[in-house]
Amino acid sequence: MSASILVYSMGEVIGDGLIKLPFIAGLRAAFPDAKISWCAAKGSTVYAGPLKPVVAGLIDEVVTQGPTGAGTFDFLPWVKPFGGRTFDLVIDTQENVRRSAVARRAGGRFITASGRGASWPDAVADRLAALLKEASPGAELQPIVLTDPRALKAARALLPPGPTYVGFAPGAGGAEKRWPLERYIALARTQEERGRTPVFFFGPDEDQDAARTATALPSTG
Repeated sequence: MSASILVYSMGEVIGDGLIKLPFIAGLRAAFPDAKISWCAAKGSTVYAGPLKPVVAGLIDEVVTQGPTGAGTFDFLPWVKPFGGRTFDLVIDTQENVRRSAVARRAGGRFITASGRGASWPDAVADRLAALLKEASPGAELQPIVLTDPRALKAARALLPPGPTYVGFAPGAGGAEKRWPLERYIALARTQEERGRTPVFFFGPDEDQDAARTATALPSTG
Protein backbone atom coordinates (compact mmCIF):
# COMPACT_ATOMS: atom_id res chain seq x y z
CA MET A 1 0.00 0.00 0.00
CA SER A 2 1.47 3.35 -1.05
CA ALA A 3 0.00 6.30 0.84
CA SER A 4 2.34 8.80 -0.80
CA ILE A 5 3.81 8.70 -4.29
CA LEU A 6 6.40 10.93 -5.94
CA VAL A 7 6.63 10.98 -9.73
CA TYR A 8 9.99 12.42 -10.70
CA SER A 9 10.45 14.16 -14.04
CA MET A 10 12.49 17.05 -15.41
CA GLY A 11 9.42 19.02 -16.46
CA GLU A 12 6.80 19.13 -19.19
CA VAL A 13 5.88 21.40 -22.08
CA ILE A 14 2.53 20.91 -23.79
CA GLY A 15 3.52 17.93 -25.95
CA ASP A 16 5.13 16.03 -23.07
CA GLY A 17 2.24 16.93 -20.82
CA LEU A 18 -0.36 15.49 -23.17
CA ILE A 19 1.61 12.29 -23.79
CA LYS A 20 1.87 11.63 -20.04
CA LEU A 21 -1.82 12.12 -19.23
CA PRO A 22 -2.79 8.42 -19.68
CA PHE A 23 0.05 7.49 -17.30
CA ILE A 24 -1.26 9.92 -14.70
CA ALA A 25 -4.80 8.60 -15.05
CA GLY A 26 -3.54 5.02 -14.83
CA LEU A 27 -1.51 5.83 -11.72
CA ARG A 28 -4.52 7.36 -9.99
CA ALA A 29 -6.66 4.35 -10.93
CA ALA A 30 -4.04 2.00 -9.47
CA PHE A 31 -3.62 4.08 -6.29
CA PRO A 32 -6.98 5.83 -5.75
CA ASP A 33 -6.31 6.87 -2.15
CA ALA A 34 -2.63 7.89 -2.42
CA LYS A 35 -1.33 11.43 -2.30
CA ILE A 36 0.42 11.84 -5.66
CA SER A 37 3.14 14.49 -5.89
CA TRP A 38 4.66 15.41 -9.25
CA CYS A 39 8.19 16.82 -9.21
CA ALA A 40 9.26 18.91 -12.20
CA ALA A 41 12.93 19.06 -11.26
CA LYS A 42 13.82 21.85 -13.69
CA GLY A 43 11.05 24.00 -12.24
CA SER A 44 8.46 24.12 -15.01
CA THR A 45 5.55 21.90 -15.99
CA VAL A 46 2.23 22.44 -17.75
CA TYR A 47 0.62 20.53 -14.86
CA ALA A 48 1.08 23.70 -12.81
CA GLY A 49 -0.08 25.85 -15.74
CA PRO A 50 -2.31 25.19 -18.78
CA LEU A 51 -3.07 21.56 -17.89
CA LYS A 52 -3.64 22.13 -14.18
CA PRO A 53 -7.45 21.85 -14.52
CA VAL A 54 -7.02 18.67 -16.58
CA VAL A 55 -5.06 16.86 -13.84
CA ALA A 56 -7.27 18.11 -11.02
CA GLY A 57 -8.00 15.15 -8.75
CA LEU A 58 -5.23 13.12 -10.35
CA ILE A 59 -2.16 15.01 -9.12
CA ASP A 60 -2.40 16.38 -5.59
CA GLU A 61 0.76 18.48 -5.58
CA VAL A 62 3.35 19.83 -8.02
CA VAL A 63 6.89 20.23 -6.64
CA THR A 64 9.16 22.68 -8.47
CA GLN A 65 11.19 24.36 -5.72
CA GLY A 66 14.17 23.41 -3.56
CA PRO A 67 16.89 20.82 -4.21
CA THR A 68 15.32 18.44 -6.71
CA GLY A 69 18.30 16.88 -8.46
CA ALA A 70 18.60 19.40 -11.28
CA GLY A 71 21.08 21.60 -9.42
CA THR A 72 24.84 21.14 -9.74
CA PHE A 73 25.34 20.27 -6.08
CA ASP A 74 22.04 18.51 -5.32
CA PHE A 75 23.75 15.10 -5.34
CA LEU A 76 26.00 15.99 -2.36
CA PRO A 77 25.24 13.80 0.66
CA TRP A 78 24.42 16.68 3.04
CA VAL A 79 21.87 18.20 0.66
CA LYS A 80 18.30 17.19 1.52
CA PRO A 81 16.36 16.74 -1.72
CA PHE A 82 12.66 17.58 -1.63
CA GLY A 83 13.16 19.34 1.69
CA GLY A 84 13.98 16.05 3.39
CA ARG A 85 10.58 14.58 2.58
CA THR A 86 10.19 10.87 1.90
CA PHE A 87 7.55 8.95 -0.02
CA ASP A 88 6.28 5.38 0.04
CA LEU A 89 6.80 5.03 -3.71
CA VAL A 90 9.08 6.99 -6.05
CA ILE A 91 8.66 6.60 -9.82
CA ASP A 92 11.60 8.12 -11.66
CA THR A 93 10.55 8.75 -15.27
CA GLN A 94 13.77 10.41 -16.45
CA GLU A 95 16.97 8.57 -17.37
CA ASN A 96 19.89 10.60 -16.02
CA VAL A 97 21.72 8.32 -13.56
CA ARG A 98 23.00 11.10 -11.27
CA ARG A 99 19.54 12.62 -10.97
CA SER A 100 18.12 9.17 -10.33
CA ALA A 101 20.50 8.85 -7.38
CA VAL A 102 19.01 12.04 -5.93
CA ALA A 103 15.44 10.83 -6.46
CA ARG A 104 16.29 7.51 -4.83
CA ARG A 105 17.06 9.35 -1.58
CA ALA A 106 13.38 10.22 -1.27
CA GLY A 107 13.04 6.79 0.32
CA GLY A 108 10.50 4.02 0.00
CA ARG A 109 10.10 1.75 -3.00
CA PHE A 110 12.03 3.09 -6.00
CA ILE A 111 11.25 2.45 -9.68
CA THR A 112 13.38 4.12 -12.32
CA ALA A 113 13.65 4.43 -16.09
CA SER A 114 17.43 4.92 -15.96
CA GLY A 115 19.88 2.13 -16.75
CA ARG A 116 17.32 -0.07 -18.51
CA GLY A 117 19.49 -0.97 -21.51
CA ALA A 118 18.60 -1.96 -25.06
CA SER A 119 15.40 -3.79 -24.13
CA TRP A 120 13.79 -0.60 -22.85
CA PRO A 121 11.01 0.64 -25.21
CA ASP A 122 11.76 3.53 -27.53
CA ALA A 123 8.39 5.29 -27.23
CA VAL A 124 7.76 7.48 -24.20
CA ALA A 125 4.22 6.14 -23.77
CA ASP A 126 5.49 2.55 -23.76
CA ARG A 127 8.15 3.40 -21.18
CA LEU A 128 5.57 5.01 -18.92
CA ALA A 129 3.30 1.99 -19.32
CA ALA A 130 6.17 -0.28 -18.26
CA LEU A 131 6.90 1.85 -15.17
CA LEU A 132 3.21 1.88 -14.27
CA LYS A 133 2.94 -1.90 -14.53
CA GLU A 134 6.02 -2.30 -12.37
CA ALA A 135 4.50 0.00 -9.76
CA SER A 136 1.26 -1.97 -9.75
CA PRO A 137 1.01 -5.26 -11.70
CA GLY A 138 -2.04 -5.17 -13.94
CA ALA A 139 -2.16 -1.36 -14.03
CA GLU A 140 -2.58 0.15 -17.49
CA LEU A 141 -2.61 3.54 -19.15
CA GLN A 142 -6.05 5.10 -18.81
CA PRO A 143 -8.03 7.80 -20.62
CA ILE A 144 -8.41 11.10 -18.83
CA VAL A 145 -11.84 11.95 -17.43
CA LEU A 146 -12.23 15.69 -16.94
CA THR A 147 -13.61 16.64 -13.53
CA ASP A 148 -12.92 20.37 -13.44
CA PRO A 149 -16.11 22.17 -14.61
CA ARG A 150 -14.18 24.86 -16.49
CA ALA A 151 -12.04 22.32 -18.33
CA LEU A 152 -15.10 20.27 -19.21
CA LYS A 153 -16.96 23.35 -20.50
CA ALA A 154 -13.96 24.39 -22.61
CA ALA A 155 -13.58 20.88 -24.05
CA ARG A 156 -17.24 20.75 -25.04
CA ALA A 157 -17.02 24.17 -26.66
CA LEU A 158 -13.92 23.24 -28.66
CA LEU A 159 -14.99 19.68 -29.48
CA PRO A 160 -18.78 19.46 -29.71
CA PRO A 161 -20.32 15.98 -29.39
CA GLY A 162 -20.80 14.08 -32.63
CA PRO A 163 -17.56 13.57 -34.55
CA THR A 164 -14.91 11.03 -33.66
CA TYR A 165 -11.85 13.10 -32.81
CA VAL A 166 -8.21 12.01 -33.12
CA GLY A 167 -5.70 14.16 -31.25
CA PHE A 168 -2.19 15.04 -32.43
CA ALA A 169 0.45 16.73 -30.27
CA PRO A 170 3.53 17.40 -32.46
CA GLY A 171 5.39 19.40 -29.81
CA ALA A 172 8.16 18.10 -27.56
CA GLY A 173 10.72 19.41 -25.10
CA GLY A 174 13.42 19.51 -27.79
CA ALA A 175 13.45 19.58 -31.59
CA GLU A 176 15.43 16.34 -31.69
CA LYS A 177 12.50 14.52 -30.07
CA ARG A 178 9.95 15.63 -32.63
CA TRP A 179 8.51 13.54 -35.38
CA PRO A 180 8.48 15.67 -38.56
CA LEU A 181 5.33 17.78 -38.80
CA GLU A 182 4.73 16.57 -42.36
CA ARG A 183 4.21 13.04 -41.05
CA TYR A 184 1.60 14.24 -38.57
CA ILE A 185 -0.19 16.04 -41.38
CA ALA A 186 -0.08 12.94 -43.61
CA LEU A 187 -1.44 10.78 -40.78
CA ALA A 188 -4.19 13.33 -40.10
CA ARG A 189 -5.24 13.21 -43.75
CA THR A 190 -5.53 9.44 -43.48
CA GLN A 191 -7.79 9.85 -40.46
CA GLU A 192 -9.96 12.33 -42.36
CA GLU A 193 -10.36 9.79 -45.17
CA ARG A 194 -11.61 7.32 -42.57
CA GLY A 195 -14.26 9.71 -41.31
CA ARG A 196 -12.47 10.97 -38.22
CA THR A 197 -11.74 14.58 -37.30
CA PRO A 198 -8.08 15.43 -36.56
CA VAL A 199 -7.38 17.85 -33.72
CA PHE A 200 -3.92 19.39 -33.24
CA PHE A 201 -2.49 20.69 -29.96
CA PHE A 202 0.19 23.37 -30.22
CA GLY A 203 2.05 25.27 -27.51
CA PRO A 204 2.60 29.03 -27.33
CA ASP A 205 5.96 28.77 -29.12
CA GLU A 206 4.61 26.74 -32.03
CA ASP A 207 2.70 29.37 -34.00
CA GLN A 208 4.52 28.59 -37.24
CA ASP A 209 3.72 24.88 -37.01
CA ALA A 210 0.09 25.72 -36.23
CA ALA A 211 -0.11 27.97 -39.31
CA ARG A 212 1.46 25.32 -41.55
CA THR A 213 -1.00 22.72 -40.28
CA ALA A 214 -4.02 25.00 -40.75
CA THR A 215 -2.93 25.62 -44.35
CA ALA A 216 -2.39 21.94 -45.11
CA LEU A 217 -5.56 20.82 -43.26
CA PRO A 218 -8.19 23.58 -43.52
CA SER A 219 -10.68 21.47 -41.55
CA THR A 220 -8.50 21.81 -38.44
CA GLY A 221 -8.42 25.60 -38.54
